[in-house]
Amino acid sequence: MNLRSINVIASSKNSDKNFWHIFNYNTDFIGNWMTRKVRPLKMHTDGTFDQINIVLSPYEDRCYTDMFKILQVEFHWSQKDMANYLSLINEDDRLSFYIELLKKGLKRAALCKEIDLATLIALVEEFQNNGYRNEWLFKSKTIRERNIKVVFMRYLTTYAFELKLHLYDLKNNLIAERTVFKIYPNDVYFRGLFNNITMDSKFLYINNSFQKPVLSFCLQDLENGVIKETLLHEDSKQYVYNADDDIYCRIEWRYQYGSRDRYLIH
Repeated sequence: MNLRSINVIASSKNSDKNFWHIFNYNTDFIGNWMTRKVRPLKMHTDGTFDQINIVLSPYEDRCYTDMFKILQVEFHWSQKDMANYLSLINEDDRLSFYIELLKKGLKRAALCKEIDLATLIALVEEFQNNGYRNEWLFKSKTIRERNIKVVFMRYLTTYAFELKLHLYDLKNNLIAERTVFKIYPNDVYFRGLFNNITMDSKFLYINNSFQKPVLSFCLQDLENGVIKETLLHEDSKQYVYNADDDIYCRIEWRYQYGSRDRYLIH
């Protein structure tokens, strides 16, 4: 059995649902990056786990494997701990907190199970030294009859998942770029949405894993240097980014946690 996933999360057993829900949004980009880097390494485990979760928990510190073959490394999380975390208004301070928690959890995991700690810590430090960037290519396509090249990149941050279109001419000069899809920073909202690119005489389409179109672009617009997307995936429309949406405000820390079970603008 190989290690396939590493995550930093707050347990749903915490009494404050609003806290753990937003915390997990804010940390998903780290688990996503670590998971994508770990899987190709085919790191063997003892057969009792293929995933490591570093968990903020209401219970005492403990380390165990559960029925889902997850190595759960739990750290007790008190109200004082929560208050200290919620005082981290500066984004860099929060990112440092997540990374130090991940390192601490992996070191604790190494005391419970045999893992390649040095390699895992090196991955964490690579991510940190690279400015916490989690970005990867979706697809690129040269459309010679239109004299353009389209490059779709995926970006996952502590605040959102974004698909961006970078539009080039055939000499590789950037013509335009635009975020064409933005949604909550959790892969449940974008998993399987972007599988391939197809075209007809008028439109370029991005299709999901069921070969259903998710986004469309007018080829004539692209040829003219205009990026204008149409979202065709009905299930995603209710979740796409809206700066006024309360959940997005919380994810982006535009609200500060308050005593009335909501975030108050600071």
